[in-house]
Amino acid sequence: FEGCKDTADITINVFPAINADFTFSYDTCEAGAVEFTDLSMSGAGNITKHSWLFESDEKSADKNPIYSYNSPGIKPIKLVVEDKNECKDSIIKDITWYPVPELIVIQPNQFIGCVPAKINFNNLSLPIDETYSVLWDFGDGEVVDALSPSHTYESAGSYSVSVFITSPIGCTTGTSYADWIRILDSPIAGFSYSPEQPSIFNKTVSFIDESSNAQSWSWDIGGVGSLQQNPTYTFQDTGIVRVEQIAVHETGCTDTATALIDILPLVTLHVPNAFTPNNDGLNDTFKGKGYFDGFQEFTMQIWNRWGEKIYETLDPDIGWNGQKNNAGTNSPGGVYVYTIEYIGPRGGVEKLKGHVTLIR
Repeated sequence: FEGCKDTADITINVFPAINADFTFSYDTCEAGAVEFTDLSMSGAGNITKHSWLFESDEKSADKNPIYSYNSPGIKPIKLVVEDKNECKDSIIKDITWYPVPELIVIQPNQFIGCVPAKINFNNLSLPIDETYSVLWDFGDGEVVDALSPSHTYESAGSYSVSVFITSPIGCTTGTSYADWIRILDSPIAGFSYSPEQPSIFNKTVSFIDESSNAQSWSWDIGGVGSLQQNPTYTFQDTGIVRVEQIAVHETGCTDTATALIDILPLVTLHVPNAFTPNNDGLNDTFKGKGYFDGFQEFTMQIWNRWGEKIYETLDPDIGWNGQKNNAGTNSPGGVYVYTIEYIGPRGGVEKLKGHVTLIR
């Protein structure tokens, strides 16, 4: 096989270089459009394609585009160029874009308020963000640096508000709003009530107005309304009731005071120390007397001196008649031991123990 040969010819095209480049111009302090100028060059002649990327989804195919940003920051700009030989090159340059707003736009949540008035100042100016210094003078001696602050006015009057904005690169702008916020006088609501501890036995409560600078009053007493200055109300049930007083100033401003009033569900039980079961209709049975509404799991037991249980009842209205188990043999006169146990209207366990004398 010696002397066998083969030949291959390969053609390599070497195209002229292509270099991407651009410049840009803009006002560093005034918010406006950025003008881009293509400086790209190719040894093959004109650039045939331009692809600009300004932000994540903002593109342009113009040779010398103009673009406006909505937010400040350091903006990376990418340019990709292509010539007639389909050769490509790219370049990235950063723009430091921190202008101040051309127009300061502030939107308070209210222009007229009542003492104490919390005003939220929503800064709608563009372009700014948290990297800017935004100095506020609220006209009452307080100055803060915040993008969109809230401020509470503690005194009545008219207040001018000033705003001064400084960008991270030192650009400044500002404006003032004369007598912009008006704060009106307010009343101070307040009341007391008597008795201080109402209960099922004392359900009528008198409310005493202790407000100041009020012209009229509105009450909500557990859902029942009143326009009297000092209303009186009789509660129909026990429990905790919310009472609200709204005091109204002549300016129309209001203040509110509230209280939770507990109408106690009391029970009473008075136990005699002797009884006479002689069927004369007077003191014939041994039982407690009082107000039993709210009793739960009531039990009364009677024991003789030998430790024998001779009577038990679960009903506070049924007493011991002096007989064993209230039927049959009469128990002899003498001293007996009683125990009473029950759960009160709010779950507390009550226990009583004492002596009762049976007189025959």
